[in-house]
Amino acid sequence: MKRVLFLIMAVNALLVSARAQAAHDGFYLGGAGGANWMNYKHDLEFKVGYFAALSVGYRFCDRFRLEGEVGFRRNRLKDLDFGDDIVFRSNAHLSTTSWMGHLFYEYPLHFCGFCIKPFIGGGIGYARSEFHVKSFGEHVIDDRSTEKGFAWDVISGIAYPIWCNIDIDLEYRYFRTRFESENHSLAAGLRYYF
Repeated sequence: MKRVLFLIMAVNALLVSARAQAAHDGFYLGGAGGANWMNYKHDLEFKVGYFAALSVGYRFCDRFRLEGEVGFRRNRLKDLDFGDDIVFRSNAHLSTTSWMGHLFYEYPLHFCGFCIKPFIGGGIGYARSEFHVKSFGEHVIDDRSTEKGFAWDVISGIAYPIWCNIDIDLEYRYFRTRFESENHSLAAGLRYYF
């Protein structure tokens, strides 16, 4: 029994030591992915879609992160229901690719040997959205329209160091473009520090 307790304490000490070292400055690579909810102009309704992003950044002054990110969002258009059993089946989706610059502020909290890092941040950048309609009702259309321009977002979440140079996080994102497309994303992410 004493050996088991000693082993548990030793493993915990190693993990605590690794987590204590996790808060360091330097370059990192990151990735995130999750669910995306979209609101779009013309009162069109979309199904829950997905969001994915890759980033490269630099952590400095123990609490700030500056990063560049490429993101992608995609949502399918819902069928249009006009009532009285009149439903138009749609085969269309809206996809958005974004190039963003972000600044984050982290506030590490330590308790019981654990360290969590709530963070908040935001950014500005450029987005390109493509609305692709393949068919509408019984009509084959295969039409594409593209919009592009300024975009901005706000991000908040909680990060947790699982090793000395690896953080995982859960985050919420609000993303908006100048062409009246707004997105709400819930995502999980991972960052690897060099």
